[in-house]
Parts: sequence; structure tokens; C-alpha cells
Amino acid sequence: MIDAICSTLDEMNTNYIRIVGSTPTNIRAELVERFQHAAACRCGVLSVTAAGAGLTLTAAALVLFAELHWNPGILTQAESRAHRMGRAGGVCVRYLLASGTADDIMWPMLQDKLDVLNNVGLSGETFENTTFTHQESQFQITQYLSPKSSYKNRNDYIPGTNIRKVPQSSDTNSNGNTGVNNEQTERELDSFMEHDETDELLADLAEDSELLADLAEDSELLADLAEDSELLATLDKDDELLANLDDNELFSNT
Repeated sequence: MIDAICSTLDEMNTNYIRIVGSTPTNIRAELVERFQHAAACRCGVLSVTAAGAGLTLTAAALVLFAELHWNPGILTQAESRAHRMGRAGGVCVRYLLASGTADDIMWPMLQDKLDVLNNVGLSGETFENTTFTHQESQFQITQYLSPKSSYKNRNDYIPGTNIRKVPQSSDTNSNGNTGVNNEQTERELDSFMEHDETDELLADLAEDSELLADLAEDSELLADLAEDSELLATLDKDDELLANLDDNELFSNT
């Protein structure tokens, strides 16, 4: 299902991020940041179980579930990735149900499970107020059941996205000039990379702040040493004064 969605977005030239179970943990946060802040990134193709918890995706205004999960808690948690603190405005959530499939059994079962959880006070979510809209498909579902013949080298793309690291040189028009697709890809790539440059700048500022903090600590240490030196100098003067007093006392006794 995820491969079919990504293939469709590729055909529509829509940029997206993709997070599934095999996505390395160290790049998931980066992909979320791109989705949240990069204007060129319009979609996030996410596995319900891999990205259904622990992520903040408040940049999303529309959440589409292409498949159902047997556990309603998994679905409501996935909804909450977009509808949570920091989200300005509402979020539209839609579940795609195919008539004549297992969805006819799954959807009522999910409603019954939520009712049970609500009755025992373990959940406040419900699917009772949902509305149904019938939509005729413009495509045959069989076209998504076979893998695409086109091959994409993953090394040519930013990890977890369908954005090329370097625009293709083959997209030229009849006059030999670079085509619109290349220009669009370059702009989109710049938009994606702009966030990386911002991150590097913030990292440099953070290092500078740490350096200034260290210098401030060193200045305080030097100030303390100076005060200690003054104190030692004062003690030396007091010792000299005491010595002089002792000498005077000895002379007067004599």
C-alpha cells in the first residue's frame, strides 16, 4: 500500500517524506523536521505502526488513512500526531474504506471496541459522529497490485524522500535548454537544503554560546583569583604590621 501511494505521488510530481519500519532511527527526526518546515514537502507517507506515536506532525491539515488497523488505539494515536499542542487550526481526518472488502467488517468492529473502552473509562475517543461520503474511483485497483517496472536508485535521492540530490540532466526541452522540471527540482532541493543550513547555523551559534559561557566562567575565575591575591596582599601587610608592633614592644621593654 505504501509503495502504491509513493508511486502515485511520484507520477504527480509531489514531494513527500516516507517513514516505515525499515527507516533508520537516526534520520526519522530529520524527516519530521523537513515535513514540518520545508515548504517543498507536501506529503508524509507514514506507516501507522512505525510513525503512529512519538512524532509531532502539526504541519499537516489533512490526515488520510489508506488502511485500517485492528486496534482503535493505534488509529487514534496516529491521528494525534497532527492534532496536538502547537497545531493552529483544525485537522481533517479521513478513513478510506473500500466497499466489498474486509473494511466492511473492520470498521464496525473498531466502533464496537471503542464503545467498550469508553464504557469502562479507558478512552474518550469515538467514531460515532463520523460522516460517510461515497467517491467513485477513477482508476482500477488492479493497477496497484503489480510492482512498477521503473527502477529508482535510492542513492540518487535524499534519504526518506523522492527529492533528487542532483537534478537530472536529461530533462531538457527541444531547444536544448534546461526544462521546467529541472528548475522546479532545483528550487525544491534548495528549499529542503535551506533547513539544513539553518540547522548548521543554529549549531554554530550554540557552540559560540558555549564558548562565551566558558569565557565568562574563566573571567569569574580570574576575578576570584584577583580577589584572593588582594586578600593575600592584605594579610602580608597585616603580618608586617604585627611584626613591627612586636619589634616596638621589644624595644620599649628594653
